Amino acid sequence: MNPMDGALNPSQIHALRQTQAMLAVDGLTLNKFGMDQVIRMLRNEITREEYQQLLREEYKPDEEEEEIELPSDSGIPANKFDCHNGEELLNIATLSAAGNLAHLIYNPIEGNYDFQHLKDIHRFIFGDVFYSAGKPRDFDIDDSGKYSPAASIETDAEEIFAGFLSSCEDANTNKFKFAEALATQYIKMYSLSPFVTGNDFARREFLRTLCLNFGYIFDFTETYYLELMQTDELDFEEGDDRKLFDIFQKCIISPPTMATSKL
Repeated sequence: MNPMDGALNPSQIHALRQTQAMLAVDGLTLNKFGMDQVIRMLRNEITREEYQQLLREEYKPDEEEEEIELPSDSGIPANKFDCHNGEELLNIATLSAAGNLAHLIYNPIEGNYDFQHLKDIHRFIFGDVFYSAGKPRDFDIDDSGKYSPAASIETDAEEIFAGFLSSCEDANTNKFKFAEALATQYIKMYSLSPFVTGNDFARREFLRTLCLNFGYIFDFTETYYLELMQTDELDFEEGDDRKLFDIFQKCIISPPTMATSKL
């Protein structure tokens, strides 16, 4: 099904493109099953819950397969699909997240733009697949000091989010300053990376929701996603924060007038 054939209205096409671009930032794409079902959901033919049920039916575990207990250092998070194959689990998580991200385009998670809000967003995006969704990790990512140690995630988060919303409110009269405030927060959230997996998705959806609150769209469509793909490769300690700010300047736009669709 081609989304350009008139099957979707302009608002739905934009939602589909946003969803595809948010995946593409991490080098991910929808397969035919995912594309067909996301389009059905955007057309209000199925609900988000029905989308996730179809995914479970498509990728249900083999009942005859012997259950395998994953070692703690396997790198494969415990999941509701009982999937032990990293590549297949990535595909399942991508499809599940895509349906939830498409839903969030019209139904953003409400909150106070604090750590709890970020956890709620992460839980919604990945809660259909991972048991750890929305929960801070209990292990350190590495010993480089680049990321918050597990033991200090909560205290680091409290410091990172303190005064953030008010700083955005102060900067909102000037798009340049607003983009700068968001870029600064993104860097802090990057260093936090509190979840086992899916930190990038949660960060970007958090900022997209924040932009909506201030009357902007954080645009992930293909015009800019290739640049966004590079954000996790930036060395912020070496001044790459300016590159991130330049990217955000392009992505933060005033919303066009378009039809709405509630999922």
